[in-house]
Amino acid sequence: VRHEVEHDAFTVDLPGGDEVPVLALHHRVVVPSDPKRPGLDDLARVGVSFRLPAGLEHMRWFGLGPWETEPDRRAGATAEVWEDTVGGRFTPYLMPQDNGLVCGARWLQLRTRARSHDGVTVMALDPGELSMSASHHPAADLFAALDLTELRPIPDTVVHVDVAHRGVGTLSCGPDTLPQHRVRSGEHRWTWAVAPAVAEPSEL
Repeated sequence: VRHEVEHDAFTVDLPGGDEVPVLALHHRVVVPSDPKRPGLDDLARVGVSFRLPAGLEHMRWFGLGPWETEPDRRAGATAEVWEDTVGGRFTPYLMPQDNGLVCGARWLQLRTRARSHDGVTVMALDPGELSMSASHHPAADLFAALDLTELRPIPDTVVHVDVAHRGVGTLSCGPDTLPQHRVRSGEHRWTWAVAPAVAEPSEL
């Protein structure tokens, strides 16, 4: 798998005269099609993941909600501005797994409290909508746990920004994901940006 990333750092002038620093990241991921490695043609996700320090518990986003959505489980959700907490997004599946995803996300803010400017704004640029999530459970912990009793939240917030995400279904206790909702090998490109949560994302 080949991953290339470029970045642009710039400032945005707000109507009130303030300047906001913005970092835009341009990604290109090429996943080869290899018959000897069939898993490369049925990926869980393609994107980036990073951790934010403890305390950024308030979550606000423009995308599908209010509940979690998946590429093949989103018809009942509505696109608008939603608010929740990072801990509140956790879905206690009997078998721990990825949860709390927001499909069609244009932006996501994580702040110390509802009206605070202490925090981070993540924005989708190209395409204009990405899949995003915030959790107190690293993906490796979710994968390793056999049931909820083995799962322990961490103080940090784990953020995922995905250009492609597999639909629900693993053929373990029900049907597999339909072909149109699987993530295949090939080239994946996306651009996203990160900025302080000092302004409305629409102003940026």
